[in-house]
Amino acid sequence: MTERVRSIVARSEQLAMSADRVAVVIIIIGGALRCWWVLSASVGTIDDSAFYNGHAVDLAAGRGYLNPATGAPSAFLPPGYSLALAAVYLVTGPSVLAGAVLNVAFAVVTMVFTYLIARRAFGTGAARLATVILAAFPSQIVYTPALTPDLFFTMLVMAVLWAGLVISAETGRARFLLLGILLGVAVLTAPKVLVLAPLLVFAASREVPRRVAARRSAYVFVTMLVLLIPWTVRNAIQLDAPVFVSTNSGVNLWIGSNPEATGGWMPWDPNSDGWTYPEDEIATDREFRQRAVDYVFDHPLDWLKLTRPKLEETFRQDFSYLGHFSLVTRDKPLPGWMPGGRLRRIVNAYYDVICWAAVAGVLVLIAKRNAASISLVAAVVLLILPVVLFFGLDRYHVVVLPLFCILAAGGAAILARDVRTRIDPPRKTDPRPPRPGSAR
Repeated sequence: MTERVRSIVARSEQLAMSADRVAVVIIIIGGALRCWWVLSASVGTIDDSAFYNGHAVDLAAGRGYLNPATGAPSAFLPPGYSLALAAVYLVTGPSVLAGAVLNVAFAVVTMVFTYLIARRAFGTGAARLATVILAAFPSQIVYTPALTPDLFFTMLVMAVLWAGLVISAETGRARFLLLGILLGVAVLTAPKVLVLAPLLVFAASREVPRRVAARRSAYVFVTMLVLLIPWTVRNAIQLDAPVFVSTNSGVNLWIGSNPEATGGWMPWDPNSDGWTYPEDEIATDREFRQRAVDYVFDHPLDWLKLTRPKLEETFRQDFSYLGHFSLVTRDKPLPGWMPGGRLRRIVNAYYDVICWAAVAGVLVLIAKRNAASISLVAAVVLLILPVVLFFGLDRYHVVVLPLFCILAAGGAAILARDVRTRIDPPRKTDPRPPRPGSAR
């Protein structure tokens, strides 16, 4: 055994011995709940989940990333999640159940990062509470079998935030390379993660000279670009166009920026009322992007007025995407004690409580001038920004739910600390030295 391997083993043993056993139990229970739900129902694919799964099947079979309408090379959806599914399908063969189990793994890792971020920001008690809230989140348990990129993307965002926010003046180059790798994979999964770039640059620039900050930022973004270049080159060769990640940004921009826009999703193809692929992706992308830009410049006030319905569509409730992706296509009925109406009420009630608790937590943290909360609140705001620019959809709030859990738990922990201090204030010690002959 080499010295390097011994060092890795020793560090792993040290990490295992220092692990918070309570948090480990919470995460195991959260994973078990998701496994139970996955194994209690075989869920098929529908709409865009069918496309993500179809791309994964094609990739695993060596056929490439293809347009299902034409069979030609495609880039209409970001490839990150399909690539992750394809890696599993190479071992298991095409299997919706295998994809769902992969989602369980993503959820477990998300809980780990939720704990780590919350512990660093607010302490162990808040970290445990945030992890409990996320582990028991009804919608996130029910959503686990859905072959959509949301759980994968959420895990990547939490990993990016962890790697970005724990950077200190003593951090070495490896941490920034890791952050660049995570950011690159996240961009391949959902390019909107680039909205976090200002926050990451700010984190890399804390308490260091400008030259050091620039070098750190360069490590991150050059590493990210190295990961993205192969896909961009592939697109340039196979699509005859320098497509950065995907060709659906123009359509998505038009959905939220046109005379008939309502703030939510709407079909871009007048010949279909469902989710469809264009036959000519490059031309469609350019056409709809130009139409959207023209509308924004010609009707700026009308476009700004769509901000409210976009946000309402995103945050109003927490159930419809579950019914669409995780319940409608089940081949087994819900348990007898859990009819659909009751499940809807539980899901939405839990979501409402956590949302309001997160708002209350933010207010408490602001009142206490808690510095650790600034980056977390900024991350939420930045992750919501694409909704305003494009369109709202209820499952778009999935990525910020772990941050809601952390903010709610952080506010509760600080309040509890203040209450304990008032009930049992710390005793003051006498700073004077004892007099000769006196007993202390």
